[in-house]
Amino acid sequence: MGRRPIRFEIESKIMRILNKTEVPVTCSYVKREITMRRKVHFDTVKKYLEELVHRDAIFKKILPPTKKQHIKGMTLYSKKPFPYQW
Repeated sequence: MGRRPIRFEIESKIMRILNKTEVPVTCSYVKREITMRRKVHFDTVKKYLEELVHRDAIFKKILPPTKKQHIKGMTLYSKKPFPYQW
């Protein structure tokens, strides 16, 4: 009987954060909330967010870029589905 993998801990924290927020959030916001309790790297949070999206547990929306020189816009994550015309 060993320690639980970090995957379960971080995924449960991500789901808890998304459940308590009413608006879609960015990866940076999720990382900041998780880091209050445990130090974790941005890429780790992003990896687990993408895995949850792939498993259809959460939803992802990439906004159009606000400036022409940017390649892509901000990515938002939510527990609730995004409206079609958003």
